[in-house]
Amino acid sequence: MKKYITIISIMFFTVAFLSSCEKLKSLADVEFDADFESELNVPIQPTSLKSTQGAFNKTETIDPLSNAEFQKYQNKIKNINVTQAEITILEPNPSSIVINSATLSAMMTNMPTASWSISNETLTDGKMIILDNNQQQFDKLRAIINEKKPFDVNLQGVANVDQGSFKVKVKFKTRVKANPLN
Repeated sequence: MKKYITIISIMFFTVAFLSSCEKLKSLADVEFDADFESELNVPIQPTSLKSTQGAFNKTETIDPLSNAEFQKYQNKIKNINVTQAEITILEPNPSSIVINSATLSAMMTNMPTASWSISNETLTDGKMIILDNNQQQFDKLRAIINEKKPFDVNLQGVANVDQGSFKVKVKFKTRVKANPLN
């Protein structure tokens, strides 16, 4: 009986010690904001001869490791929380461009694509459009960023002008938790 009590006591103290170590280790957690962004120079081309509409399709790459803090903790990351996705319109030419319909996508080979639809949006210089999370796009984006490899952002669609251009600054905001002891 004494043996059983001793064994049970040892097991209890071992479990208590290990859980205390995890709690102490979590005290070293570091949280920081990491933004991932790219700027797309988007030309609008006629969809057909004598067309009054134009199409656009532009892709750029975002490298998560270009964020210094993210790179510093890349092998120690515990969690990535996407807090916002946004685009900012810059230098529309002509100044009266309307996006009839468009899709912005964040994508990587062998990963689910995070996509947002934009429609009937008048473009003005400096206009910010906050992208929603209605279809769990943030979960897909988190998985892509968590790969810690470059990924593509693509904007394609149709505008109300047959020729023109605009720039789009794409920004994905995240809150990252890492532990230097991992």
